[in-house]
Amino acid sequence: MNWLRTLLIATGVLVALQGTANTFRTALLERMASAAGIAKAELPANADMDSVAVIKGKPVHLRTNAWGDVVHIGYSMFNSQLVAHYHNPYIFDFLERYLLELDLGLDNRDKQTRMRVDRVTLVKGSLAQLQSITPLSDITLTIDEKERKMYRVNCTIAGNELSITVPANCQLLLGANAVELEQNFSHNVMRFMTIAGDDAVSDWSTLKVSRAGNTLITDGDIYMSQAIRNSLYLREDNGVRRLICSPNAPSRSTCNIMLTGVFADELPMELVLNRYGNQRDTLDVTLQQFIAYCKTEGASLYFGIKERSEQMIKGTLFAYNGNLSCTHMLSVEFPLSLLDGAKETIRATAYVYIPLDHIADKFFIQNYNPTLLYD
Repeated sequence: MNWLRTLLIATGVLVALQGTANTFRTALLERMASAAGIAKAELPANADMDSVAVIKGKPVHLRTNAWGDVVHIGYSMFNSQLVAHYHNPYIFDFLERYLLELDLGLDNRDKQTRMRVDRVTLVKGSLAQLQSITPLSDITLTIDEKERKMYRVNCTIAGNELSITVPANCQLLLGANAVELEQNFSHNVMRFMTIAGDDAVSDWSTLKVSRAGNTLITDGDIYMSQAIRNSLYLREDNGVRRLICSPNAPSRSTCNIMLTGVFADELPMELVLNRYGNQRDTLDVTLQQFIAYCKTEGASLYFGIKERSEQMIKGTLFAYNGNLSCTHMLSVEFPLSLLDGAKETIRATAYVYIPLDHIADKFFIQNYNPTLLYD
């Protein structure tokens, strides 16, 4: 453990004597903290602590987010370089947390029964061998994925081959039920800062595009239907590519705004969140806050237009998270007067954390040759 993490842990202990308790992202994390003997404390934001407790001789790892919420508790197993290499932190967090959950026995089931219920299968090796992994272990690791269905983590440590399969289910991976995930969204989406953007984005200069007259269209993908896609519409001025945003091109402009949030001003949105159990929340957020929430989770955005009139475009924005095998769906009514500078409100209805692991593969189509959306 390096000196910085030692200092963070020491700071956490000092603050625990005088601070107030942190918020836990899920009820499960709070129960785990209590069972593991982790003292409630006012921990710093973005803390990453390797040894906040010891269970069965193994250090317990804890992490907080930018607001100081406790978002992860689990055995200390994987180093940050390894996790970053695979671009899917959720599977590593799950393994660390799940192995600790099994040892804590919070639901009074034996380990085999719990794993059978969760459809987590140890294909090769033992739990003890898997738990022996530390951030300093010399391991060879691969992750095989059946998209939206299953992960298989294969590992070799000290000559022992280990293999475990985990369903690609957002509730299992995050350790939260549907109600908690919706509550987390409702609470957290309004925390994101809204930053008005410039419509010149130099990073798009190297993207592959198709050309139709003065319009460029980025080479994007589709989501479930040819009408739902993530291609962007650009104009090129003196070698600089800019997003089209004009009342003269309402469809293309609306697609660009919904997929990026780039606009001269904040776009207020009256958001009705449809929740489990026929419950509804009404949130006053901005479109940019919703997009920032989705992007922070690692989701890819796709937009499709359902209906267009002279005053309004109605469509659906899908935020697809392949790592969690879920999607957020936002049905929107976009007033076209916004493109003329009017101060109006977008009206939207959202369904969040929709699991995709039981949806047939035939509904997902990727890698098409995009066509231009004409106004």
